[in-house]
Amino acid sequence: MNRQDLYRRLPLPAQQAMAAAYGVVQLPIRHGGRFRSDVRDLDARQWWSPDRLQRDQDQRVRAMVLWCAHRVPHYRDLFAELGLDASDVRTAADLAQLPMLDKETVRADPERFLPDLPRPKLVAQTTGGTTGTPLAYWATKDAVRFNYATYESRTRAWSGVRFGDRMASFHGQPIVPAGQERGPFWRRNPAFNQLYCSVYHLSDANLPAYLDALAAFRPVVLAGYTSAIHRLAQYVLRVGDTDRIRPRAVIVSSETLLPAARADIEAAFG
Repeated sequence: MNRQDLYRRLPLPAQQAMAAAYGVVQLPIRHGGRFRSDVRDLDARQWWSPDRLQRDQDQRVRAMVLWCAHRVPHYRDLFAELGLDASDVRTAADLAQLPMLDKETVRADPERFLPDLPRPKLVAQTTGGTTGTPLAYWATKDAVRFNYATYESRTRAWSGVRFGDRMASFHGQPIVPAGQERGPFWRRNPAFNQLYCSVYHLSDANLPAYLDALAAFRPVVLAGYTSAIHRLAQYVLRVGDTDRIRPRAVIVSSETLLPAARADIEAAFG
């Protein structure tokens, strides 16, 4: 029995405890180590001139390509097949000399994309799957933290919020068993100051309970799939209850934000 199967079988208090424990485990993986220094660096870099940014990007590309060509079997063989020396890749524009990498190639032989020993400690990751089948892959902790630092500096900060602000999330993780017919349809993640809401139970019958839970939680930021946030906004507008949830920011992702949906979200949440 895997962890997800175990989670679904647990009673609600145990599910909540497991969700909270997951947050405690994930906090240092995502926001430990270099996370804060990476955020400070990214915050400063946004004010750099275009020329300085380009030089920095090219330097990072050179370092990345050299590392991959020497440490990763797929790229080591690829450069040999192409008759290309990794040092010939000097700028981001030079990456056009390499063939496009698709998910199927990674999925067919994932071990060839792992670096040779000594192998750094890796963290299992999964893509969202919005363009098709989700892809499982491995990343270093530094890479995971830099990804979250980028989100912090380029999304949260630009939206006027920071990590630790009360956040209500509507993403794809099956935090509530699919067959559950009665609430609550959310779980608390205290380590992230987060109310994680299921996107799979947003029926007309359940929306009033979602609204009550959000009003009690008083999120500073709403974040999640565009369709889920839009559905909630449509309900708020339909019942005329636009004063109960007034977040500082609404951050949508994974799906296109069309003008009509944006107008509804702005009208519902200010």
